[in-house]
Amino acid sequence: MAFLVEQLIGEKAVQLGYEEIVRPFSFGTNWTTIRLGVLWAVNGYSVMPDFTAPYVGVCTGYGGRYAASSTDAFWVPTVHYITSSGGNLGGTPPAVYYRWNSGTSNVQPLQRVGTTTSVCSLSFTGYYTEISANPSNHYTGFFLTINKGTVGAAGVTIQVIAPSGAATAGATNLSRGAFLAQLENETTAISPNSLFGGASGSGTNLPTRFVKDWDSMMVGWVKSTPTLSIACMTVCRFA
Repeated sequence: MAFLVEQLIGEKAVQLGYEEIVRPFSFGTNWTTIRLGVLWAVNGYSVMPDFTAPYVGVCTGYGGRYAASSTDAFWVPTVHYITSSGGNLGGTPPAVYYRWNSGTSNVQPLQRVGTTTSVCSLSFTGYYTEISANPSNHYTGFFLTINKGTVGAAGVTIQVIAPSGAATAGATNLSRGAFLAQLENETTAISPNSLFGGASGSGTNLPTRFVKDWDSMMVGWVKSTPTLSIACMTVCRFA
């Protein structure tokens, strides 16, 4: 069950265990390109087990990744679904963070239709994503841009922007103002506060369902302990 917390003074957040939060878009399915953004942090304490990573995505209705049966859910975790190694705890307290290092492939989209989860064709390469491990000190950002292209066709185009590649990226707080500036910047990854761009304009094919009637945003976590704190989840529609 999700809880409301205020671990960083003045910054209320939703705390998730082994669960997800889903919120419908005010514009429904009337979009071609959107950017999803979150400010989040793990309540970290040690090395993270393999395949343990938060995720951001879209779904049809309220049937997300953890639904008994999903109409259509499409999401991107912060690490590679198949070959991920655990998150290494780094930084100097209180500015600690996790860095997921899985070699040359660490981000890969997934789609769930009904009760079947399938891995998409795209795999971003060469990035080591980072996330705050102390919500009492700072939050880091994660952005997913989706262009759904032609309805009925398999292809979609996505971009991931996340702290990556710098020793201090995951230890640096992303302010609400910088978060919104990045969210609304349609053409460029502006990299505020050590935020680094991942793969840009990368195409992938959906493996199962091509209707693309996604009308909700979902953010989720895959462990009961430690928990994940979400200070902000926002969507910006570009077209």
